[in-house]
Amino acid sequence: MDVVTVVVLLTLFALASQCDSSKDTVRNRFKQNAVYCKPKSLVKYVLTVNTYWSKQTFPKMYPMYRPHAQWSPLVGRSHDLEHHMWVVGENATLGVKLFAEQGIYHALDTEFVQGYNGVLDSFVAPAIDSGVGQTSCVIVLDGQHSKLSFMMKIIPSPDWFIGVSNLDLCARGRWKTSLRMDLHPYDAGTDQGLTFSSPNWPSVPAEPISKVTSSFPNHAASSFLYPDYKALPRLAAVSLDLVTEYRQRKTFAKVHKNTTTMASKNSGMHKYPKIRDDETFLSSNTTDKRIGKHRYPGSEAKSDKSRSSKLDSSKTIKDIFADDEKTHVGRESTVTENSSVDCHVGQWAEWNPCSRSCGLGQRERSRNISIYPRNRGANCPLLREQDVCGSMRNCQIARFTFLEDKKAKKRMRPEKSNLGRDQT
Repeated sequence: MDVVTVVVLLTLFALASQCDSSKDTVRNRFKQNAVYCKPKSLVKYVLTVNTYWSKQTFPKMYPMYRPHAQWSPLVGRSHDLEHHMWVVGENATLGVKLFAEQGIYHALDTEFVQGYNGVLDSFVAPAIDSGVGQTSCVIVLDGQHSKLSFMMKIIPSPDWFIGVSNLDLCARGRWKTSLRMDLHPYDAGTDQGLTFSSPNWPSVPAEPISKVTSSFPNHAASSFLYPDYKALPRLAAVSLDLVTEYRQRKTFAKVHKNTTTMASKNSGMHKYPKIRDDETFLSSNTTDKRIGKHRYPGSEAKSDKSRSSKLDSSKTIKDIFADDEKTHVGRESTVTENSSVDCHVGQWAEWNPCSRSCGLGQRERSRNISIYPRNRGANCPLLREQDVCGSMRNCQIARFTFLEDKKAKKRMRPEKSNLGRDQT
C-alpha cells in the first residue's frame, strides 16, 4: 500500500467521523428542542382555518344570494384514542346530522361533553361571512388526549361540511410543532340534495359519511361535479401551531423531614412540614423572580425573641439575594437567573365598533403583554381577537318600491278622467 492510498483512506475516515459528529449534534439539538407528549404534559395550539371558496375557483352554481357563500362556526373537540366525533364510512350521529344540515351544534355539546367520555377540550371558532376568509381559536391537548376532530358547515348546502377526524398531534412521543393540511368537502349522508340550494330531502335510511370529489356524487346536478378535474381545487386549509407547553417545574424549597399535625374544622387532620420563619423559597408558580416567604399554620406562635435571634444569627435567603445583587456571588442567584418566566398578558380591552352599521361585520379587541417570557418560559397567548357583530335589523332598506310607484299611478288616473268630463 503506497503513501497516497494511506492518505486518501485517512482523509475519508476523518470526513466520516465529522459527518457522524455533525449528525449527533443535530440529533442532540432536536432532542433539546423537542416537546414530548408525556401523559402529564399539557399543550396549547392555535388552530387557524383559511377558506378559498370563490366563484373563480368553483364557478358551478356558486351561491351569490339567499344565502350567499359562507361558513358556519367551527366546532371541535380534543379527545383520546377511543373517542370519535365523526368518521368517514360510519353513519353520522344526531349531533353531527343537525350540525351538517342546519349548523346547530347544541346537540354536539350533549353528545360530546367536555371532560367526559374521553373529551378533554371543547372549542368553537367564529363563523366566516364569505366564501373566502379566515377563523381561528386556541385548543388544549394533553398526553392522554392528543387527537383532534372538528367540523365546519358549508352554507348553503344540504349536509356538506369540511373538517378533520381523529388527527393525532403526537408523533413518536413528541408534539408536532406545526402542521399544515388541505381540507375537502364531506357529505354527512343524511340528506339527498345535490346542489347548494337543494330543499330538505332526507336520506332514509341514512348513508355513511363520504368524501365529496370532482366525480362523486356522479350526477349532472351535483354542485361539486367537475368531470375535467382529477381532483377538486383546495376548498380550505388548516394550520396548527404549538404555542404553549405546561410542564412540572422543580421546587427549590428546603423542607424539613419532621412534620407537625394541625387540626382543621372542615377537612380533619392535615400534616404540614415545619419551616422556620426565616426560611424562604422559590415558588414553582412564580413568574417575576420575586422571593416570598412561605408560612404554614402555627408559625405565628413563635416568639419575637426567637425570631429576632434567628434573623441576627443567620441571614435569610432574601438577605442573600439582596447581597448577591451587588456582588453576584451565591448559589441562589444562579437559581433565580436560570428559572423560567412565563408570558403574562393584561386584561382584554373593550371591543372596537362594528365594521358595518348594516348587516354582519367584524369587531376586534386586543390586550398587551405585561411580562415577556424568558428562559424557555411559556409563550404569549393570542393578543388580538375577532368576532362577528351587527345585524340586518339595523338596515333601513326600502323594499318593493316598484309596487309603490304603481299605486301612485293608479291614484292619478281617476283625477285625469274627471278632468276630461268637466271640460265636455
